Amino acid sequence: MKPNTTIIKSILTSIFSIVFIGSFFSQITILNGGFESGTDSTTTNWSTSIGSARTDTFSNSGNYSMLCHNWYSYAEGQCVNGNVQTPNFQWLKDGGTPFVQKPAYIEGYYKYDTTSTVSMNDSAVVEVYFKKYNNSLQTYDTVAFGVKHLPATDSSQGFVNFQVNIIDLIPGSNPDSIVIRLSSSINGMCDASMECLYFYVDDLLAGFPLGIKSPIFTNNARMWPNPIEDNLNILLNQNNNAIATVMDMHGKEILSKTIGSEHILGLSCLKPGKYLINLKGEGLNQTHKFIKK
Repeated sequence: MKPNTTIIKSILTSIFSIVFIGSFFSQITILNGGFESGTDSTTTNWSTSIGSARTDTFSNSGNYSMLCHNWYSYAEGQCVNGNVQTPNFQWLKDGGTPFVQKPAYIEGYYKYDTTSTVSMNDSAVVEVYFKKYNNSLQTYDTVAFGVKHLPATDSSQGFVNFQVNIIDLIPGSNPDSIVIRLSSSINGMCDASMECLYFYVDDLLAGFPLGIKSPIFTNNARMWPNPIEDNLNILLNQNNNAIATVMDMHGKEILSKTIGSEHILGLSCLKPGKYLINLKGEGLNQTHKFIKK
């Protein structure tokens, strides 16, 4: 019976580790910021309404971007991260995916295409909201937000970088989800035409202290447990090595070292509290928050 008990315990431990890792990652990553995952016009981890769809017509990197455009001058194209299935597209209430940090800004790349339209009223809007569930009221509080109206571009420019600065509404309160809404016009209207306001967006990132940029839709690395006691396990899914930099919540570097594809980072030297860790390698630059017991 003893060997069987050991095997059962090992299996249960493995299952617990897989579930825990999945839960931890769901809190610090949102998939598909480059819109590369999906089938035809359907985009994984995003919901679309009216004139929005994943497209391979233009892209800043990779093969796809998100397109939003108005139909019949008044039907506003929009998309939101998460699963919004309500008939009236209640994007702020039902949209969003887990996210537990307040970055300084959200950035990405956008492009207007007016070659096949009769409108020059380029007026797309990016809205970002960080929500936290309020147990006592059984509703969501908005703990931070940012809104950016994207000005007109020259067609010769290609994709143009934008940043949405984040305003902290409730200092000290971390979110549990992020809602990103892309809409094709500032007020839902454009010229009297079916074809107007073609707006493309790609490569969404979150900007953290000291200019560190972390893809908010990524799965290049896994880290566990969280909180930690002495060691942080790091698995680099697509890299042989990376530089791991541990910082305090103000971005001050505490330690930095090169790690391999599978690494146990000893952090017993840290005092109890919250910290940031940045992983940087070829095609990898992401920042996560963890807690030291």
